[in-house]
Amino acid sequence: PLLRAVEQYSRKTDQNPTLLIKNNPPSWVTDTLDLLGFSSSQWVEWSNHKARIDTMLIPKLSYIHSFGAEFQPSDRAWVAEQMKSRVDLTKSEEFSKRVFVSRQGQDRRKIINFDEVINLLHDYGFDYIRPEQISIEEQIRLFDQAEVIIGAFGAGLMNMIFAHDASLIEIKPHKTAHTVYY
Repeated sequence: PLLRAVEQYSRKTDQNPTLLIKNNPPSWVTDTLDLLGFSSSQWVEWSNHKARIDTMLIPKLSYIHSFGAEFQPSDRAWVAEQMKSRVDLTKSEEFSKRVFVSRQGQDRRKIINFDEVINLLHDYGFDYIRPEQISIEEQIRLFDQAEVIIGAFGAGLMNMIFAHDASLIEIKPHKTAHTVYY
C-alpha cells in the first residue's frame, strides 16, 4: 500500500523516485515490486548507513487507529488489482477452492493440534498451503479462485485481497481482537 503513494506521486509530478530496498532482499520483495509495476531500474539495494539526499519521499499508510487498525480498503484493492493485472489468471493449475493457510513453518501462531485440524478440514475438501513455499504468482492464482479461506492471523491471510468473494474464517487465540481482516 505504501507504493500506491509512490505511484500517485510519480503520476502527479512526472518524477520517478528511486526506491531503497534492503541489500540482498528475499525474492518475494523483488517479485512483488515487479508485479506492482516497478522495474528493477527503479530500485536500489541499500546497505550503506549514510547518504546525502536532496529530496526524500516518505509515504504514509492510510489507516485510522482505533480499537485495532482500520486500513484503507482502496489501498489493498490497488495492490490486488496491480498484481493480478500482471499475472496470467487463466493458467490451468488446479487449486482447491477451499484453502487452509498453514503457519506451521513460522515461529508464532502455530496450531498445536495441526494434524487433527488438517484431517478434519481435508474431509471438507480443504487443501492446506504454506504460502512461503509457493511463488507469489501461484499465491495470487490460488487465492483468486478461492471460495473459503481458513487460517491463523498472519501475513499469509493477507493473500485474501486476491480473492473475488471468498469467505474468511480466522483462527485466533481466545480473547484476542485483531480487526485487520474485518
